[in-house]
Amino acid sequence: MRPLVANVVVGVVAAVVAAAVTAGIILGTLPGCADDAPAALAVDMMRPAFHYTPRFGWVNDPNGLVYADGEWHLFYQADYETTLHGNMSWGHAVSTDLVHWQELGVAISYDQHEQIFSGSAVVDKDCTSGLCAKAGEPVMIAIYTSYDQVPDPNSPLDDQGHSTNRHFQSQHIASSTDRGRTWTKYAHNPVLDKKMYEFRDPKVSRRGDHWLMLVQKSEEHVLQFYKSSDLIKWGDGKGGDGPAGEFTGLGATGGVWECPDMFELPVDGDAKNTKWVLIVNINPGSRFGWGSAAQFFIGQFDGDTFHADGDYSWLDWGADNYATITWDSAPNGEVVAIGWMSNWQYTQVTPASTWRNAFTVPRLLELVTIDGKVRVVQNPVKNIDSLRDLSNAVHQSNLAVANDYTEPAIRGRALDIVVEFDAGSAAEFGVKVYQGEHQETLIGYDKAKGQVFIDRRISGTVNFDALFPDRHSADLPLVGNKLKLRILVDHGSVEVFANRGEVAITDVIFPDPFKDGVSFYALNGTATVVSVDVYPMKTIHGLL
Repeated sequence: MRPLVANVVVGVVAAVVAAAVTAGIILGTLPGCADDAPAALAVDMMRPAFHYTPRFGWVNDPNGLVYADGEWHLFYQADYETTLHGNMSWGHAVSTDLVHWQELGVAISYDQHEQIFSGSAVVDKDCTSGLCAKAGEPVMIAIYTSYDQVPDPNSPLDDQGHSTNRHFQSQHIASSTDRGRTWTKYAHNPVLDKKMYEFRDPKVSRRGDHWLMLVQKSEEHVLQFYKSSDLIKWGDGKGGDGPAGEFTGLGATGGVWECPDMFELPVDGDAKNTKWVLIVNINPGSRFGWGSAAQFFIGQFDGDTFHADGDYSWLDWGADNYATITWDSAPNGEVVAIGWMSNWQYTQVTPASTWRNAFTVPRLLELVTIDGKVRVVQNPVKNIDSLRDLSNAVHQSNLAVANDYTEPAIRGRALDIVVEFDAGSAAEFGVKVYQGEHQETLIGYDKAKGQVFIDRRISGTVNFDALFPDRHSADLPLVGNKLKLRILVDHGSVEVFANRGEVAITDVIFPDPFKDGVSFYALNGTATVVSVDVYPMKTIHGLL
């Protein structure tokens, strides 16, 4: 197989230099001797080519996802003053295609009274809130958790008799009449206040003739459902100020529940046969016993509460897809999700320069019956394909891979790899990316265990947290002894979508940027690459 064009790597270096200058990092004038430059360059070369990340500062949860007037709005938890979790505001970016993003900076800012925690956004088309510029005109409403800056003076005492300095959380709103560019906080906030310390992450949507809010009593693992006619007065929809219903008693409960979402989907595309999906993020308490993750349930919504058909499963089987939520009012009834590509276990100690953390690619969610069971299937939105560099793509078929073939046949740090394997006699087989001396990340299949996996144990820099270097696996049977994988590789992340998308695995990695080999391997036998298409990916930053 021929190597990809050499300018893939050279172009990345040029892009990083250009991006560093734009960000105010002049590589040629770093303090110290010239030996400092490679280290700084290695960190800056981790900026994704086709995943959204702000130019500066810290980000975590995606917030306020709403589609309006041809724009996909991505708000998010942001601190532009540091690369650590600090005073939280909502950052804002917009896109017309879910691929190219315009960063708009701070949308709703923290102040001396409150931090702006996670929430949602809707378009109030009929001005039910009364907050429109003119009667009857639509207005965008953000519904967010306000975190009191001043601790409750009556906070509980710890075992030593000291105050625990707990902070109240309540639900507030803000309005925008200019497509989300400027915001006005509601003068009579809060709109929902239960005098609780862990009461957050409202997800609001329009349901018939009323608004529905999902909000978490996080420490108690209780999801509450509230109704409103105007986005201001919330209650049970029958005149009471309590919730219309609650969901509790199921799922993973090893940490606090956060960032809920719920949506209806047709099963196998049949609009007459639908089910509801409930997402409940949790931190810690993931399937690994540590860190953050997104769990989901499939069931029915009766108008007041959610009823699960069975127990929960994980939305992503890697370590780095958290706070996953979906866009409100997406066109054509599609359900499109995005997540924060990191983990609370180690996010504040990962290698970073002037920015920290990114988001997954937007994913289309569907319900599909596989082996008699309704499954959540997720795949990258179609527009991601527009970034493929077709002129430098590699296409091969019927390649025999025997016993740990490791010579890199392809090179690249931003790639879209579509591959089908025949397992043959191999005990394990797969793809190696970011490959070089003493470094590789494996995307493979263990036949004895019946599991697809990402193995990042020797993926580069891994020593910042003891739990980071690991193999992350998901059960997945072969189909006719074959496995299909789509692998998105982007400088510091790997996203894997297996077979029809019924398994997704997302992991961040921190490889040496100059080790960029890609190859196939097999252990204890021979496997066959039935077909493979490797596409270098264009940057969304306009630098390559």
